[in-house]
Amino acid sequence: MKRALFSSLVAVGLVGCGDDGKQVDTTASSNPMTGIMTLPVTTDEPSTTTTAADPTTETIPTGTATMSTETETGNTTFDPNDCGEAVVDIPVVTPNVMLVLDKSGSMVTPDKGYWDHDGDDANDDGIQDADPMMMAAATPKITRWKSLYSVVDFITGTFENSMNLGAVLFPSKMAASAYNATACPVNMTPEVEIAPMNGQAILNAIPGADETDMTIKGGTPATKGVKAALAEARHHPGRPAAVHHPRHRRRGQLSRGRGQQLRAVRAVRREPAGGGR
Repeated sequence: MKRALFSSLVAVGLVGCGDDGKQVDTTASSNPMTGIMTLPVTTDEPSTTTTAADPTTETIPTGTATMSTETETGNTTFDPNDCGEAVVDIPVVTPNVMLVLDKSGSMVTPDKGYWDHDGDDANDDGIQDADPMMMAAATPKITRWKSLYSVVDFITGTFENSMNLGAVLFPSKMAASAYNATACPVNMTPEVEIAPMNGQAILNAIPGADETDMTIKGGTPATKGVKAALAEARHHPGRPAAVHHPRHRRRGQLSRGRGQQLRAVRAVRREPAGGGR
C-alpha cells in the first residue's frame, strides 16, 4: 500500500513540474507497472500550444531556418520552364573579298581550253550520253574562261550587296604568249580595288566571256596574283577579308598550273599576319 502511494506521489510530482513556463505535452503516457508518466521526446520542429484561456494557435520557432521566396536581392524561386531571354546586339561587318582570276592562255587554247561544261558527253564522242538512241548531239564545248566569267558574273550579281569586292588577274592584260617573263606580269595594284557595289566594275575590267587567245594569253603566275590580292586586302584593316580563286573546272580536272597554285598556297601560309587579313 505504501509503495503504491509513493508511486502515485511521484507521478503527481512529475506532472506538477510541467508548469514552469515550459510547454506541456498532454499526450504523455503512464507506465501501469510503476505509475511514472513517460514524456514524449521533443524535436527541433516548430510546436503548437493550445490553452483554454487563449483559443488562438501560436507557432513557437525553434531556430529552424527556412528560405524566403522573396529577398531583398530578388526572387529566389526557380521555375524550370523559364529559360530566360536576352537581347544581344551583334553588328554585321561587311567583309572584303578579292577575286583572283586565272587569265592564262590555257583557258582558251583548242587542246586544253575547251571542256564539257554540262557533262553530257563524258566519252567525248559528240553524242549525248543520256540518249538511248545515240542520235542527239552533245552540246558544244565552251572555253574555261567563259565558264570562269559566268562564275564571276554570278558572284558579283548575287553578293555585291553583302560584300565589298575587288579583282586581280593573273597574268595581267599585258601578258604575252611567250616562254619568258613577259608571259607572267601581274599588277600589284589590282585591276579593281576593293569597294562596295563593285560588281559591274569588275565585269568591265576583265576580258569578256567570249574572248579568245588574242586577249586570254600568258603564263600562270598564281603566286603573284595571290600576293597582289593580299596586299590590297591589307589596305582595308578592321574588316574580315578573303582571297577567293573561283573554280571553273569540274572535280578531277586540273590545269597545268596546279603546281604553281600549290606554291601560291604555301606562299600565303608564309605571309606574316597583317591588318585586315
